Amino acid sequence: MNRMLMALAVPVLAIVMVAITLSGPPQPMPAVFLPEDCRRIDIVDRRDRIIEGIEDLQILPSGEVIFSAHNRRYRERPARGIYRISVQDMVFSDPPYAEEIRGVERAVERLYPHGIAYDPRDGRLAFVNRPTDDDAEVVWGTLGPGGFDMSGRWSGGGSCRANDVIWRGSELFVTLDRQDCGPSVADLMPGAATGRLMRVGFGGAETLADGLEFANGLVELGGTVYVAETRGNRLRDVVTGETIEMPGGPDNINPGPVGTMVVAMHPSLMDYWFYSLNFSERAGTRVVRLDPRRQGDQTVLFDDPIGKIFKGGTAAAFSRGTMIVGSAYDSGLLICSPALDQPPPSVGSNTG
Repeated sequence: MNRMLMALAVPVLAIVMVAITLSGPPQPMPAVFLPEDCRRIDIVDRRDRIIEGIEDLQILPSGEVIFSAHNRRYRERPARGIYRISVQDMVFSDPPYAEEIRGVERAVERLYPHGIAYDPRDGRLAFVNRPTDDDAEVVWGTLGPGGFDMSGRWSGGGSCRANDVIWRGSELFVTLDRQDCGPSVADLMPGAATGRLMRVGFGGAETLADGLEFANGLVELGGTVYVAETRGNRLRDVVTGETIEMPGGPDNINPGPVGTMVVAMHPSLMDYWFYSLNFSERAGTRVVRLDPRRQGDQTVLFDDPIGKIFKGGTAAAFSRGTMIVGSAYDSGLLICSPALDQPPPSVGSNTG
């Protein structure tokens, strides 16, 4: 099967290489934050190792950013884990140190964190761990003064393609980006809709929605769960089935101020694919704030269509005028504020 896939992949790769060469870069869009409002900051751990591949993040009501990271190209580099750092330290510390959350590495055999979900109201933390590209598990527990204390795990039974996770009350919702654990022609075909949304708990897992075009990030707003269909360039309301078209392939989603959501997306999925394979350095970052209550009204917060400032952004959060962006393949974090030389505003309780 792998030989057949390789045989099919060679001509497809050649065609796509020609297409990306001939195609122009994505068109820029007017954005709230200008390039001079933003800068990339290298984050280091307490051993002075640069933290690379910050795939998912949240801004907490306390003014902290919690994020997951590992270098996908050089997976055995030691600086990987789930970390926390304050927005203040990001801007004013030199260097900005992030604290690794203790206990996470003891909960799994090999730690390669992916999507994360933290509920600061009761200290519940859940994360997707992907030790290989074709294997994943969902781990959850509580985060207290002594670190992380695991209380449950979901593995097997389709968990191999787990991508992102959110808390909805006491339940966990998990996206499976595609169907098969290993290489699959069905999953790679244009228009393939094999992604799913699962509900996971101590009693096992059940499918809530399927037929999704690469199910990725998810968020709950106003009693509704929205899933990013990355290859479909849209968000889907899994309650009604209605979709919202997006100017790019949406990745992770975070709650924003006053009932909005903040979506990190890839202006060109082809560019991002070749960037992830290390074949190209052209990979844009686009961040959109969306209000589903107003017919999906969208505001572009940041647009870097070829990745001149920050490449391949996969997660973004925005609160009180400050935006943070992470990338699964770039290093550090991007921070945007109209006045980076001034103390950033405090983070309010309307973000998660």
